[in-house]
Amino acid sequence: MAYELEKLTHIALLFDFYGVLLTEKQKTALNLFYNEDCTLNEIAEEFATSRQAVFDLIRRSEAILEKYEKQLKIAAKHQKQQLLLDRLETKAHLMLTDKSAQKEFFGLLQTIKEGE
Repeated sequence: MAYELEKLTHIALLFDFYGVLLTEKQKTALNLFYNEDCTLNEIAEEFATSRQAVFDLIRRSEAILEKYEKQLKIAAKHQKQQLLLDRLETKAHLMLTDKSAQKEFFGLLQTIKEGE
């Protein structure tokens, strides 16, 4: 179960970054499977094709997303940046005692987070 959730999160992240590079059919299949929680049979009916063809399409689409990430590493960089920002925010809570400086600091952090 944890592996499935981890995979879902990973594919969703890759889809967010590289989904625009997929064909419409690939995007639709991944969206139906991962976001709409449709079964392979339901997607096969939608596409008027076989369950096996949908399975293959989804696996190929996932492989394409993985290939883009392996080459570009945009999602990994994004995750690293988010972790660093979260750590920075936690440390700032501990070290800042001046409320006005703290408010300004967290305002700047929020600006950085929103600027993605």
